[in-house]
Amino acid sequence: MFALYWQFIGYPYSIISSGFSDLFIFNLTEVLLWVHLFLFLVFIKKRRKYFFVIYPVILLFSQGATPFDLAPSQFRKSVIITDPVAEKKLSEYFNSIQNKLLQEFDTSAYERFSISNHDSMELYQKIVWQAFDALKQPRGVQIKRIKTMFGFTKVLGLIYGGPGFHDVVTTEAILISQKDYPTSKYWRIKGFVHEIIHAQGVQSELETEILTWLSLRLSTNPLLRALSYQMALRKTSRAFELPDTFFWDIHNMKIKRNQKLDSMFYIKFPKKFLRNIGLFNKSSKYGKSLSSTALSKSIFFKTIYHLENKIQSGSLSLKEL
Repeated sequence: MFALYWQFIGYPYSIISSGFSDLFIFNLTEVLLWVHLFLFLVFIKKRRKYFFVIYPVILLFSQGATPFDLAPSQFRKSVIITDPVAEKKLSEYFNSIQNKLLQEFDTSAYERFSISNHDSMELYQKIVWQAFDALKQPRGVQIKRIKTMFGFTKVLGLIYGGPGFHDVVTTEAILISQKDYPTSKYWRIKGFVHEIIHAQGVQSELETEILTWLSLRLSTNPLLRALSYQMALRKTSRAFELPDTFFWDIHNMKIKRNQKLDSMFYIKFPKKFLRNIGLFNKSSKYGKSLSSTALSKSIFFKTIYHLENKIQSGSLSLKEL
């Protein structure tokens, strides 16, 4: 069902909409939201029907921000593998990728890597398509630039805890700026790949994270491959060792980020309110588990274990999962 939708509707539409969106250096989502807010106020005053709110509704229900995800990719063949795995095998896998991270992470390559230039964007797109090709799944649109959140989208993103998103209407991949949300180089690389995967027609956050891991893991770039190990380990919330440069980048950016957010009172209090009522964005939606959770109960970790075995055996097709 998804294949027919993607071939005749989803993909052609994304090509047209992204082509139009690429004409603008700013994100059109911000503009459209303000236009809809203006129309809403005008039409309410005139007591007219407000059918025009359909765009904000589509945007909301395609982000996985509610239990009702209307994105067509929900009909895509899932990459999640739930076959049981012994805890011992998963623990051994955990230890093996810990060792690989320490052995393969190249500090100088990490420091030199430019996260958002033209070559890097082409590299992110290349590794995403490589993962989709390996799974024998249809590619999506090429994302030529990651646009920046500002204004309304920035405030809402920070309050909700979603500093990046993909707009299914404009086919834009949007991420908050380093200035507004200080993060490690690792987080930005992963964020770019994550949003590009959304643009391939995948809206589920868990599946997008699994595909982000797979894209990094299959990369021929040693640095990106090493980042896949960090990503897998971090999803378990368990203690693990990081190379010094990597650790301090993450640590220092976390301090700067917290200082930045604490200074934004208009973000701090609404964010706290959403946390208290249970509407704040949850890391579990992205596959992260509690440190006390058995690895055999972690959908993300169990899935990548199976995918790793598929990679080693050369049978990484969704048709064979």
